Amino acid sequence: EFVFNKGDKLALIGENGIGKTSFFKLILEQIKNKNTKLKNKDITINNTNLGYLKQAQNQTHNNNNQDKIKQLEQQMLDEEILADTQKYEQVLEQYNKLSNQTISQKEQELIKLFKFDKQLYTKEQNTQNLSGGETTKLNLIKILSKEHDYYLLDEPSNHLDIQTKQILYKYLNENVQSYIIISHDVELLNKCTQKIIEIKDYKFNIYHGNYEHYIEEKQKETQNLMKIKSHNQNEIRKLRKNIENIKQWSAKKLNEMTSHLKPGQATSNFGVGRGSADSVSYTHLTLPTKRIV
Repeated sequence: EFVFNKGDKLALIGENGIGKTSFFKLILEQIKNKNTKLKNKDITINNTNLGYLKQAQNQTHNNNNQDKIKQLEQQMLDEEILADTQKYEQVLEQYNKLSNQTISQKEQELIKLFKFDKQLYTKEQNTQNLSGGETTKLNLIKILSKEHDYYLLDEPSNHLDIQTKQILYKYLNENVQSYIIISHDVELLNKCTQKIIEIKDYKFNIYHGNYEHYIEEKQKETQNLMKIKSHNQNEIRKLRKNIENIKQWSAKKLNEMTSHLKPGQATSNFGVGRGSADSVSYTHLTLPTKRIV
């Protein structure tokens, strides 16, 4: 059973194509339908206040009152309004009021923290015009500003520069209580996770500790498997040796059992020239009275 508890800082890892992102979608589906199963295993989330960060990609960034803000900006550039101080102050007041309503205090804090352009944040509606790093920052600010109880973060450090990554690591450790991360960023997995969930053969393997500890445990597992394999190979060699010894012993005993017969009698009695070699006649064969061990 997979349980996502408050305070868990987890990493979800596995081979490409194993279904890590699909697993996130299953969690979201369970929150919606309350009964999702994964390979007959329950997915348990103890709180439904959950935020989901998708991998950075071009997408529409919707903002309320965006059209109104653009209209006000155009008015502030109008020559007639610029010439009328009273009208200009009225438009400016509306603009500032609307801008403050659009960006929450938490958003402003995150915009400053991630060194994101505030004007770009309020104006930009389509991330197709942004770089990969700017898109990741924008998406992080939008999702983290909601202050959810739980987060599903799919490649949250993608395209970020080294300095911004360090800011993200620190923020996750100090300000976000519960999350599951999918990432190929080893430093992120080492600094920001306390448990590794490995998906292998569509099963969950749980390792307590960060990614470095997970690697150590996997190395131990590999060494143990190699020992078992070596042991099995030694056992196979022993079995083969025993089989060879049995064959040699059988040939020796058969030679002892037929050594007293006259030349040609043994071959005659064993059916040579009288049909199949599989049909052996023991009519004239005298067996020893002692038990062969």
